Amino acid sequence: MRNGLFLEIIACTVADAVAAAEGGADRIELISHYEVGGLTPPLELVREVLAAVTIPVRVMLRDAESFFVTAEAAREQLCQTARELNSLPIEGIVLGFLRHEEPHGRVGIDCGLLERVLAAAPNLRFTFHRASESLPAPGDAIDLLKPYPSIDTLLTSGGPNGSTAALPSRLFSLAEESTRRPSRPSARPPRSGPTISDRRSGRDAASTGRFAPTRSRGSRISLPLMDHSPPLRGRREHFAPQSQPPLF
Repeated sequence: MRNGLFLEIIACTVADAVAAAEGGADRIELISHYEVGGLTPPLELVREVLAAVTIPVRVMLRDAESFFVTAEAAREQLCQTARELNSLPIEGIVLGFLRHEEPHGRVGIDCGLLERVLAAAPNLRFTFHRASESLPAPGDAIDLLKPYPSIDTLLTSGGPNGSTAALPSRLFSLAEESTRRPSRPSARPPRSGPTISDRRSGRDAASTGRFAPTRSRGSRISLPLMDHSPPLRGRREHFAPQSQPPLF
């Protein structure tokens, strides 16, 4: 952890994961199919990564590019995969499901599927990924997710479609919003600060010699949703590589 920031790095292979760990990452997000934003990796890859690194690992749970999962067979498959992941010594799962709400087709979080997956993996923590940016009001995800104690992190790039034009000010607003809204009970200890996630692969990021958050289409911030998380004080600055003043 650097300057109160918790650095998470995307990995698609064992080599990525090892490079991320050696380069100073605090946690790995393990995915497959980087080109579509990440899908569920093979369970065998999860086991191999766990054998190769000692830092925490969260695993993507997403079987298709769409955030909308309507077929019951596909919904049950996600739950079955969650059960299998629950039996492994990973820290958690990264997920995000949407649905069209009646009667006007407004996009909302698919709480029904979300609750089924959470129940299938009671031993794990969860990150809700950037599916929230497809909501009409992405900040509403904070209120919608706080009732679920096992969801402790909300990922965002600061805007829809990975836009970074207004990234610093948008992240500042979301961070403040996450601390103003009523908290929910939690038995977990508090996190020490926000998470910077870098969408570069572990190997590419490690090749720079040090990890530093960069203001690119791949960088995201994770807003802690747990009770008693410390206030987030945003600085409206770019995320500059090779310079590491505290961002919060």
